[in-house]
Amino acid sequence: MATNKLLLFDGLGIVRRCYEANLAPDSVDKAQSAAGVALQSMIRGLREHRPSHALVIFDHGGPTWRHDLYPLYKANRKPMSPYLAAELFLMKERMADLGWALMAHPGEEADDTIKGVAQAAVEVGEEVVVLANDKDLVRLVDYGVQVYNHYHRCWQDHDWCMNRFGVKPGLLTDFLALMGDSVDNIPGVDRIGEKTAARLLNEYGHLTAVLDAAAAGEIKGVIGKRLVEQRERALISLELASLRSTFSSLDLWMDELEAPSLR
Repeated sequence: MATNKLLLFDGLGIVRRCYEANLAPDSVDKAQSAAGVALQSMIRGLREHRPSHALVIFDHGGPTWRHDLYPLYKANRKPMSPYLAAELFLMKERMADLGWALMAHPGEEADDTIKGVAQAAVEVGEEVVVLANDKDLVRLVDYGVQVYNHYHRCWQDHDWCMNRFGVKPGLLTDFLALMGDSVDNIPGVDRIGEKTAARLLNEYGHLTAVLDAAAAGEIKGVIGKRLVEQRERALISLELASLRSTFSSLDLWMDELEAPSLR
């Protein structure tokens, strides 16, 4: 039985949500308000989940391994407001002063690092809860991680994933690769939506099996033709949709991750 409970926060995801929830024009005041609300939101997470340890993980910034693979990755993404970028820097300084442990790994996005830290913690017997509002992180359930949607206030588990996407958490990477993701500019296969992607994966088991079945003529019609023609694009999409981290062990002492005091 785990003696420690590690709570992982998707820091930038929480800050962005607080910023975008405010419909006012970009400004210093809006950025400062979002940072304040985000910090209070994370404090609420500490109160609700009562972890022994906590870590807030951010994007490192700059190109990642995905850009090396596919230069157009996130090419359509609107850049962060300069007001929010400046405030985010100050917010991290304040959080560090208050005793929060922060992390950002070079060449990775926060989701990659969350996966690496969570998996490493589970492997040494820690209970791990990830606090986020990103649907993609439900795939961590397969590693023994608990994923909680901080804003909808619900656990994103195996049943949630099946109800939401029609596939189990372990197939979510293949699912995203098949249908693509316009937010991150992951191409996927043309005109394959959620229902078709779920049906194919549940029938054949994983993406490469779907592509092999199409190549063997088992998948007929326009869908089969597209899968054959866009095989390489689908495989690149599979890599882009994957979570990959260089973090492989808890190289930070757990006492450095002790949850900040709520007093």
